[in-house]
Amino acid sequence: MRALVLSIDVRDHPTEPGTVAYLACCTPAGRSALLHVRGFRPWCYVRLPPARAAACFRAMERALAQRCPGATAEMVRRRPLVGWTPGPAPHARVTCATLQQLRRAAALL
Repeated sequence: MRALVLSIDVRDHPTEPGTVAYLACCTPAGRSALLHVRGFRPWCYVRLPPARAAACFRAMERALAQRCPGATAEMVRRRPLVGWTPGPAPHARVTCATLQQLRRAAALL
């Protein structure tokens, strides 16, 4: 089924552990649909200083393990969404089980 996504709402599930993404969609024929994506794991990117990316990443992993158990970090290279850069920069992709955990991780970082 092809559909145009009109809006996305991400919330912690009210009765089960985990996060749900709700996608309000419209098909080419004009029919509305609401998709519930269970098991969605919210994430954010944290830019790392290029000269010290590895050391900062290791420190971030230690802090997440101590204060946000279950959160994971992966080192990636990406370009920012806004503004020109000569190439991808080092980032940490921090993935969490719930929005509440993502808020804790963001406050920590």
